[in-house]
Amino acid sequence: MKKIVSVLSLFALFVSCGETEDKIWDPTTGQTLAYFASTSGVLGVPFNSATSQTLKVNVNTLSAVDRTVIVEVDEANTTVDAANYSFNPTVTIPANTYIGELVINGTDTPGLTTAPELLVLKLVSVSDGGVVATAKLTLTVQQICPLPAGFFTGNYLLTETTPFVDGPTLEHNTVRPIVAANTANALERSFMSYNYPTYCSTTRRNFKFQLVCGEVIIPAGNDSNCTCGTPLLFTAPTVNGTFNPTSDATATLNFTNDTNSSCSPPVQTSYTLTKQ
Repeated sequence: MKKIVSVLSLFALFVSCGETEDKIWDPTTGQTLAYFASTSGVLGVPFNSATSQTLKVNVNTLSAVDRTVIVEVDEANTTVDAANYSFNPTVTIPANTYIGELVINGTDTPGLTTAPELLVLKLVSVSDGGVVATAKLTLTVQQICPLPAGFFTGNYLLTETTPFVDGPTLEHNTVRPIVAANTANALERSFMSYNYPTYCSTTRRNFKFQLVCGEVIIPAGNDSNCTCGTPLLFTAPTVNGTFNPTSDATATLNFTNDTNSSCSPPVQTSYTLTKQ
């Protein structure tokens, strides 16, 4: 008797599942479900330019005629300014196919930065009377600044433009090669220089900086290898230096000199780097 009950229960479960799947998943007679092929992505907008990205909207049934899926912005969870994106909210699923394309256009404006912003999209309806998935698509929108191969590398004249602190901080009026040696960070550049060459007896040390969307960024950890009891460090300035993303002829390199007051109070120091 127990075996008979178990078999009947299994048969009932199979019939129940089959009926549910017929309604939702059958590709020819079932109810349409529209959904985003992916629920996350990144829209990197090049500096002072525009871009586009094609995303997929899927349905699980076939139709002999074109269908449309309506997409809207989830305003409550979107943080990026509307000036930075655009798209056609009507996505066409061609007849006898399962997939439509949603093209998102990204435009750089003065308000867009390298800090990530969110564009959250939701599905509203599908034209054959089917249902839409509740899962939303979240795009991270941010400014990106890819650099051409070899950009800002080669020989550069280093010129200190701020008053000396007992002499120049790095080498002054000296030509030094700038290289892109960090394969893990395509935006990093570096050069070797004596630090406080008039009074600190050291070998040349590596000075690192990053070229990020028109700004020259100083990362933590530029150790001068000079000391007055504590390590004398060069760190981020109060105002970043600048460069032209379309030309590597020159750049302004700003940094905080002696961050920890090892030898004297911190001083804002600037150099001009001029290609030779």
